[in-house]
Amino acid sequence: MKPELGSQQPQARVEGLTVSPYDAEVMVFDADTNRAHHLNAEARAIWEACDGVRSIDAISKSCAISHDVLWRTLAELEQNDLLVTAVELPGNTRRGMLRTAAMATAGAAVGIPIIRSIAVPTVAHAAYGCTAVGASCVYGCPAGCTCVGGLCA
Repeated sequence: MKPELGSQQPQARVEGLTVSPYDAEVMVFDADTNRAHHLNAEARAIWEACDGVRSIDAISKSCAISHDVLWRTLAELEQNDLLVTAVELPGNTRRGMLRTAAMATAGAAVGIPIIRSIAVPTVAHAAYGCTAVGASCVYGCPAGCTCVGGLCA
């Protein structure tokens, strides 16, 4: 790993978010995107460790997690707009990210950070009665919903 990649100091985004801890996990609602994110205990620990001061290496040590898993989690946090600034990912972790993603889908009980995100219905959607917001519309959407980008809205 390049030394400069390990010295990056990611910062968790908190502005515009409603954070609701639940036991060791946390629900994060983003009013700007109208999405809710569930972070399991491991993902929460990483997100909270992103204080803009600690380096990637320090976060890896404090959360007792491998760099491959940490990079994948940071990529997910960034993708879900839960980091203030973008993190430069190393190019050689694609295989590691795919491996840990496969392990995450195989079973969540092995201590892998997992972030699940869903679209939250707006007041307008609730008025129309769309009960499947965020569901795949491969087989169509129920009455009151429309298919937008492969998801019911």
